[in-house]
Amino acid sequence: MSVAKNAIVRALVEGVLTDLMIKTTGEQVYLDDNTTLAAKLAEMVTAINERAKTSDVTAAINTAIDDLIGGAPETYDTLKEISDYISTHQDVVDALNAAIAGKSDKTHTHSAMTAATASTAGKAGFVPAPAAGAQNKFLRGDGTWASPSNTTYNDMTGATASAAGTHGLVPAPAAGKQSAYLRGDGTWNVPPNTTYTAATTSKDGLMSKTDKAKLDGIHNVYIQADQPSNLAAGDLWIQIVG
Repeated sequence: MSVAKNAIVRALVEGVLTDLMIKTTGEQVYLDDNTTLAAKLAEMVTAINERAKTSDVTAAINTAIDDLIGGAPETYDTLKEISDYISTHQDVVDALNAAIAGKSDKTHTHSAMTAATASTAGKAGFVPAPAAGAQNKFLRGDGTWASPSNTTYNDMTGATASAAGTHGLVPAPAAGKQSAYLRGDGTWNVPPNTTYTAATTSKDGLMSKTDKAKLDGIHNVYIQADQPSNLAAGDLWIQIVG
């Protein structure tokens, strides 16, 4: 092929390639994994944008350090300071080790509770498993699931002049008995009138204000050797002469 023809062919090929480069977009170029070039570039840009920044890493480290310190005083906020304290407080270390040694193993087991008898106390342990149908039963001290005995009470029985009553529930007061009191005979009644009149020479009663004034008017009588210090007018002093 002549030089002239080679130049013409080269020019044509270069023009076609240039045209393809100008007209071809990222969505039209596919990679080996059948992903478009545009999608791959977008993925790379996203990955770059999501990379941690130096300031973000520094902030995360400082936050982790603050969480580790947890508000510890400045004198004990480093491993060196804690180590120095432990080395000079062996008694605290020994007490802590003793407490740890006294703890139960992680895989320790417990036995079932030991029931009590009339003469022997029971022992602590796991509660025995209730059988099917025992959902309304209660665990007794003897380690069995049982229904409690009847705890329903009847109303009290009132006393009479010759027979004692029996204990029980208080009978319900009827409507209108709000001012009544429960009597020993088991009924709700209003107590009898307990208002007393003034006492007379033939009947017990309260002292009248007239009698109280008379009583207050009675003078004191002293029978002693020395004159009373509080002897008032109208009082009588009978001196005892030895």
